[in-house]
Amino acid sequence: MTFKMKIFTHKELILIAYRWVLKNQSCGCAFKELVSVSGEIADVIGFGSWGHSVLVEVKVSRSDFLCDKKKPFRINPEQGMGKLRFYCCPTGLIKISDLPVGWGLVYVNEQGKATC
Repeated sequence: MTFKMKIFTHKELILIAYRWVLKNQSCGCAFKELVSVSGEIADVIGFGSWGHSVLVEVKVSRSDFLCDKKKPFRINPEQGMGKLRFYCCPTGLIKISDLPVGWGLVYVNEQGKATC
């Protein structure tokens, strides 16, 4: 018996991350693929009370994750969106040791369940 791992599209992971932000991050509202005035495009960003904000960057490939480090908002994090920041990817794609300082990691398993 062969086991084939579920491959998620970027859009599917964005929807999973969107639901995760609303359910688990004390955000009363969230947006998908929001473009800021600075040009940063948040895959998901949620907002809550007292200036609480959560950014989630979705990655479906390791190369996409590695390219993300070159973005101006990653080089100068103070210019980026979100007080809390997470990467969201299929389980195992990104390792905790790969994360920039201050970023969290949300894994999505084969059943589409997100865990931090």
